[in-house]
Amino acid sequence: MKRIVSIGTDPWQVRELNGTVRFKRTDAAQLKVTALDFNGYPSDSAGTAREIKLQPETIYYLIAQ
Repeated sequence: MKRIVSIGTDPWQVRELNGTVRFKRTDAAQLKVTALDFNGYPSDSAGTAREIKLQPETIYYLIAQ
């Protein structure tokens, strides 16, 4: 596991996130993605790493096997 040690400085988010992230790894469909809240706690499942549709209210995502 890796740890977030710095999130930068303000203002670091100026608009809602929008888009899709796709991993081309052969095992991307097996990697689970969890949306995290502002404190880094799990808030919702975001599917798999094959295709992650970014949620406007989510800044952090955890990708794990």
